[in-house]
Amino acid sequence: MTGKLYADRLQKTFLSDVAETQAIDGITLGVDEAEFMCLLGPSGCGKTTLLNLFAGFDQPTSGHVYLDGREIAEPGPDRGVVFQEHALFPWLTVRDNVGCGKRVRARPRAEQREIVHRQLTLVGLEGFDGHYPHQLSGGMKQRVAIARALANEPEVLLMDEPFASLDAITRSLLQQELIRIWNETRKTIVFVTHNIEEAVVLGDRIAIMTSRPGRIRAIIEVRLPKPRDLNSPEFNEIERRARALLLGGPELERRA
Repeated sequence: MTGKLYADRLQKTFLSDVAETQAIDGITLGVDEAEFMCLLGPSGCGKTTLLNLFAGFDQPTSGHVYLDGREIAEPGPDRGVVFQEHALFPWLTVRDNVGCGKRVRARPRAEQREIVHRQLTLVGLEGFDGHYPHQLSGGMKQRVAIARALANEPEVLLMDEPFASLDAITRSLLQQELIRIWNETRKTIVFVTHNIEEAVVLGDRIAIMTSRPGRIRAIIEVRLPKPRDLNSPEFNEIERRARALLLGGPELERRA
């Protein structure tokens, strides 16, 4: 099993002609193999910055980030990324969007078709392979984006508020679908959100970040079976603790 991430004393400062902005400050965080980690914090706290460092889209001002002991210096197929907007190519069919990754295109044609079919079946879109993005609902587009990320067989799936633009019912349905997919694939997932309920629904652990510059204020372990009962006293207690920490309550003991 692979897919262990580690951020070591990360700092990231963005420079412009008129200002210097520190996005994150001194973050040390480990994500275990096959773990579902949620990054929870207010808008602008550096959640996406941290995700981009894991993805290799950006480099830290200081500190280091590792995947399975190897320092991350650039993007790679071992990390799949799902964005808030689906980022599908509108001129390609669902089949071609899912199969456009470098690792997939390197396979023989018959194997490419099998990979695409398997991923579309996994996300519940079998039979839609010939559709174009404009023919799909918002939720279906995000399913295609997840299938595309998984088709490259990454060790880690990095997700940046992928359900934020969806209506409440579709969002809830896709949360449950993502839990099912995670149970089937056992991928390491880092999921960015500013929605407290969503973090408690999904996460094995929730890393709660402070306002900018982002730091890890606390980590909550969610030891509840999935799928979770949103009306249970245990769920509501974890949600209450997370909300108190976001609003400046006392820190919890945390495991980096």
